[in-house]
Amino acid sequence: MNLLKKIFKDKEQNIESKVLPIIQQSITNPMNTDEENRTEEERNIHNNTISNRYITHSDYSDHDLDKLSIQDLCVLVNNTKYALNNQIFLDGVEHLELLLSKFYNLLVSKIQNADIIYTIIDNNTGYPYIDENAQDSVWLFSRKKYAENAVDFYTQQYRSFSIQEIKNESFKEFFADLYLIGAYGIYMDNGLVGCAVKKEDLLEAPNWGDTPTISIPVTNPEFMLAHLKMSQELAWNVNYPDRNEVLGRLELELCRKSLEARFLVPTKGMPQGDSSEASEVTLQKDTNISIPFLEGKDGTHAIPAFTDWKQFHIIYTNNDYSGWIMTFKDLTEMIKSSNHNAFVINVGKCPMDVTSKSLDRIKEVLNITEV
Repeated sequence: MNLLKKIFKDKEQNIESKVLPIIQQSITNPMNTDEENRTEEERNIHNNTISNRYITHSDYSDHDLDKLSIQDLCVLVNNTKYALNNQIFLDGVEHLELLLSKFYNLLVSKIQNADIIYTIIDNNTGYPYIDENAQDSVWLFSRKKYAENAVDFYTQQYRSFSIQEIKNESFKEFFADLYLIGAYGIYMDNGLVGCAVKKEDLLEAPNWGDTPTISIPVTNPEFMLAHLKMSQELAWNVNYPDRNEVLGRLELELCRKSLEARFLVPTKGMPQGDSSEASEVTLQKDTNISIPFLEGKDGTHAIPAFTDWKQFHIIYTNNDYSGWIMTFKDLTEMIKSSNHNAFVINVGKCPMDVTSKSLDRIKEVLNITEV
């Protein structure tokens, strides 16, 4: 485990541990209503107060709940889980389960209807940072100051992070991207009382039903998750006791998922009627197709390949190119039988170069003789 990262998480857990055992106590201290600028003591007092008010009592209305902030609801979700898991109220389990569902659903709604939320971008990948210690979730923050505090903390740990503001009209695209990169969901307000929310609760997953596989848009969430986790960890220029083991585990997963992936290769002249769709075809004799290539500074030629249409459209438009579906093995065979030296996955954003040396490394990691 990343020890430096764990320190920040422990800070959050310590806050919860101070709050939870005394949630039934009546708090009479005056509260600081300025959420962003509360001291830790004031935050503990506030969290105890709302827990006592909304978990142990029921004399409040939905209108009262609507006044709670996203961070307040993170507190209530966590403290209700704590009460359930520790059997604090043995005669009220069913009531607590209903409360937990109510608080969680309200939290999801508050996030979906916020004017602005903030995420943390790993500058080495250009994607939101994926936290393995939070179920492979990306971080979201309800307030910019919370995001700034996280960036400040992790900058001291030599991470290269930046804040990205997301306005409500862009929420759907952001949540949809969680499916493309294979994230579990979001982890809200890391550094305070955090709360994980599944992506399926924020945006319903596509239902393809009986749609033929060829008609389902190409995506590679498992490959993308493995690629981004490996890329962000490899770029973190620090040493910690189990770093080699962590990188080895991430590399193994990336090699496995690479061989399972299906990619979109831009082509012209494909035998199909609609260039906006991908094709998985067997070429007939004398079929004339063209595939663009990327030229490196050293004169090497590489085939571009993409994990999904969003990545594809960063570089190529449908009007110019169709998408030919190829497996990792298809691409390796292509570079072996042509004058290309490599293929590049997602050249427009966080690219992954696959060369003959890369293929040898995959065979070594997976202990196989052919890719």
